[in-house]
Amino acid sequence: MAWFTEIHPVFQALLAGIFTWASTALGAATVFLFSSPRKQILDLMLGVTAGVMLAASFWGLLIPAIEASKIAPPFQWFPAACGFLSGWVGIQICDKVLPELPVIDTAKAISVPGQYWKRTLLLVLAMILHNIPEGLGMGIAFAGASYGEPSIDLTNALILTLALGVHNFPEGIVVAMPLLRAGFSPGKSFFFGQMSAMVDPIFAVIGALSMGITEHILPYGMGFAAGAMIYVVISEILPETQRSQTPHFAHIGFALGLVIMMALEFGIGE
Repeated sequence: MAWFTEIHPVFQALLAGIFTWASTALGAATVFLFSSPRKQILDLMLGVTAGVMLAASFWGLLIPAIEASKIAPPFQWFPAACGFLSGWVGIQICDKVLPELPVIDTAKAISVPGQYWKRTLLLVLAMILHNIPEGLGMGIAFAGASYGEPSIDLTNALILTLALGVHNFPEGIVVAMPLLRAGFSPGKSFFFGQMSAMVDPIFAVIGALSMGITEHILPYGMGFAAGAMIYVVISEILPETQRSQTPHFAHIGFALGLVIMMALEFGIGE
């Protein structure tokens, strides 16, 4: 790994972003293992989706946003709160504006209902917003290590990248599986699943190039992503679990999703 320490931090951030995107794509690729998945498995994964997104919003976004705030106590929560409310309102507007157009999936010769199509767009959009601050955070970490920030070194930046890579694997699953459940083909489910992390390399580079500015706006961005994700969970995913024929599988999945994110955030992420 000596070669990695010698390249410019922008390229380090780019490679880190590609790694976390590839991890998401690998998770999304699990849809190809389920050509005809049982209804119970898909309901379970829908619950996992809700649990992972809700836990990631609090433990992976809101709490770190408050900790990263540059505002002195007792108002250090203000950037995260502003971002949260903006994200909630923004995604709610998208929810009202997006049409419920039916989509014909030619790969399976079926019609995907309009409400599933809109839910797909909202889910992918929320996860993209979630990945933007992650990418910025990686870029800041590598730039800080290169420029001699006392609280950051290259080892910390690499550990952060590894943690995000592990963290992104189930996120790829929880985006792609609900789409498979909704009637999308495995190919389309994979495409939308990996799309949510395609912003990682882009914003990792942006974070490395604009470290000083990005540090100040990052808490707002993390709060924004959390607001968007929690809105999608409450308005789209949780109601869908209750409409399922086997809601208890979704409930079990929700609990598993929370436990998975607890382990990732406070175990591997430490």
